[in-house]
Amino acid sequence: MDKVLTILRSSQPTSKAQTEAQRAQLVEVIYPRFDFTEMAKRSLARHWAGRTPEEQREFVKLFAALMGRSYADNIESSASPSVRYTRESEDRNYAQVDTEIVTDKRPPVSINYKLHSVDREWRIYDLVIENISVVNNYRSQSNDRLSRNSCVR
Repeated sequence: MDKVLTILRSSQPTSKAQTEAQRAQLVEVIYPRFDFTEMAKRSLARHWAGRTPEEQREFVKLFAALMGRSYADNIESSASPSVRYTRESEDRNYAQVDTEIVTDKRPPVSINYKLHSVDREWRIYDLVIENISVVNNYRSQSNDRLSRNSCVR
């Protein structure tokens, strides 16, 4: 989060090219911290196993792009954001870091990062924003769509 804030504070893009350059920097910092495969798997839940490995890879790719864009958009839209770390907990292979994004222009936004250990590194597998789990939200949407689709396996 500190690296993200450094990028945001270092420049205020005034052109599309500058915005895209800043976004590329954000993606470079953000993507390695997330376990998009785990997020995608949890989002599809019971529908994950019925997908071919190729379909799974494609879903992860699309899911990562959507999540990365959404996360970067939310961070970029915050005017002069700062982060307040409110709580950390760890239980063997799982951890949670609770934060608040504080800005001058709106009330603080709580973001709780749920992490698990992957190859001895902490990776985010869910975000809980204002008490709403991103993974559960996508799971609900996916279940609705896939249940109406006749080609669900």
